[in-house]
Amino acid sequence: MILFGFLLVFVVACSSKSDPNKEAIESVIKTAFALFDDKLMTEINDPGNAT
Repeated sequence: MILFGFLLVFVVACSSKSDPNKEAIESVIKTAFALFDDKLMTEINDPGNAT
C-alpha cells in the first residue's frame, strides 16, 4: 500500500500535463498516507499476517 502511494505521488509529480487541481490532489494524497492508523498498525504487526 505504501509502495503504491509513493508510485502514485511519483507519477503525479512527473506528469507533463498541467492540472489545475494538482496541489489539491497532492495534499489529499499526503494527508491520506501521513495519518497514523491504529487498526492498520495492529494488522501489520500481527505475526499471523506475515504471509
